[in-house]
This record gives sequence, structure tokens and C-alpha cells, in this order.
Amino acid sequence: MHITCFKNAGGCGHEFCWLCRGPWTEHGSNTGGYYACNKYESSEAKNDDMKVQDVKTELELYMFYYHRYESHRNAMKVADEQLRKAQSRGHDLQKSLGIPSQDTNFLIEATTQILVNRRVLEFSYVYGYYLDRTKLVEKNLFEYLQEKLESHTDKLSEIYETNNELLQKDYHQFIKWREEVANYTRVTKNFLDNFVSGVERGLTFQNET
Repeated sequence: MHITCFKNAGGCGHEFCWLCRGPWTEHGSNTGGYYACNKYESSEAKNDDMKVQDVKTELELYMFYYHRYESHRNAMKVADEQLRKAQSRGHDLQKSLGIPSQDTNFLIEATTQILVNRRVLEFSYVYGYYLDRTKLVEKNLFEYLQEKLESHTDKLSEIYETNNELLQKDYHQFIKWREEVANYTRVTKNFLDNFVSGVERGLTFQNET
């Protein structure tokens, strides 16, 4: 979800979030946490005709959730491509670094986890759209768990996308990267389990690992 308008391609260098279109400086480690771009905030009513405003608000609400559903659906296609290429990527690393095949098994594990997370996140926005928004405790817990899963999935995806050419030249850099990917794979699995169990239990309590 981290988009950059590259300067060397004639762009301006601006970095923004594909989900909320907000500046990336308000996201991730730059701010010590993730901007809550999974939470819907309606625009202020400017029309005295409340029926018109109600329709406008409902449309805004629908488009908010649909955009995020579609974004994760598209991201899932990227994750599926990463999974299909993980084996060949592992072979390249094995050949260039002289390492055994088991040292690259984490690539399959990481891409499989990203794919599962994206699928859950995709349909979490369908669930979120129909969630009773008058039940604030349940709504807030759902959005909190969803935000955590979303932010860590994006982080794992970003780490995984490290260029192979950089890793093939330095074994120590590869080891450091492997540990980071493997660690974040475990972290995102924990957040996925927390999210799913939270929904299954009716969003009445939280048990974060």
C-alpha cells in the first residue's frame, strides 16, 4: 500500500498510502504506529435535506469499504504472484550464495502467510461494512485488530520485496533479511489468529500476543 511517485521516472517523489490516499509520513515507523486508515469518518453534513445527506453518507460509507476491499483483492494477486515465484527466487539465492534448499523455505512460508492475510483482510471490509456501528465496543475492537493485521501485513510484504540482487552479493545481508522476514511472518500470523479469534468470540474481549 506504500506508493512512491519516482523522480527518475519524471515523478515528484511524493509517497502516499493507496488505502487512504494520505501522505506516507503519517504511516508506519515514521510516526511510531500506523495511521488508522481502516476507520471510516463521515464528512460533515452541508445539505439541509437529510434524506439527500443520508444517501450521500451511505454512498460514501459503501465506497470507503469497497475501495479497501478491492485494494486487498488486488494486493492478493501480487501475493499470489510472489508465492508462485518464491521457489525460483529461492533457487537463485541457493545458487549465488551456495546455501541448502532448507535455508530458503521461509520464502514459501512468508508468501503463503501474506496471501492468507490478504484474503482475510479483503473480506474483513465486507464484514466491517455490515457491522453494527452502534455497538462501539465491538466496532472499536474490530477496527483495532483489523488495523494491526493490516499494518503488519503491509510491513511483511514490504520487507519481502527486497531486491534479490542485493541479497545475492552478501551472505550476511541475506541472513539478516531472512531473520527479519521469518520474524515478521510469525508476527503477522499471531495478529491474524488474534483477529479471527476476536471475530469468532463476538468481539467482546482482546487477547493480543
